[in-house]
Amino acid sequence: MPRPSVEDLWNLFSYDPITGEFNVLGEGRVRTRRGYLVVSIGRTQIAVATIIWAMMTGEYSKKTIDHEDLDPSNNRWRNLREANQAQQQANRRLFKNNKSGYRGVYLHPSGRYEAYVRFDKKTHYLGTFDSPKEAAKVVQEIRETRWGKFAGTATL
Repeated sequence: MPRPSVEDLWNLFSYDPITGEFNVLGEGRVRTRRGYLVVSIGRTQIAVATIIWAMMTGEYSKKTIDHEDLDPSNNRWRNLREANQAQQQANRRLFKNNKSGYRGVYLHPSGRYEAYVRFDKKTHYLGTFDSPKEAAKVVQEIRETRWGKFAGTATL
């Protein structure tokens, strides 16, 4: 089954943009997949954020829908925004194996901290610093210049 037409969405689902509460009115069920809410209708799975975007704007997004606060269950309208893949990657949590507590900051065997940022399919070296906080500040400045509101924070 293809995804529902935009015109049918308000008949199939209810949504409160202030609270982010989303419910299925007819067939289908909401479940969680990798932290994100997904609606299953038959064999079709659609991200709830995608449905909400279409309900609120009158059209399905050609991009992905990003959760600004990184909470995939927070579907309040003010927390959702369109994003391309690079913007999505810029606005993500730190990896679990991060040891410095900062994005793009790594402890060098010399005891100093190296700073890196990745964009345009390349890793860019930003220098070495005495503290992880100093390195993170430089990483964050570059991230904000490069991705603006999608830069997120460079810390845990």
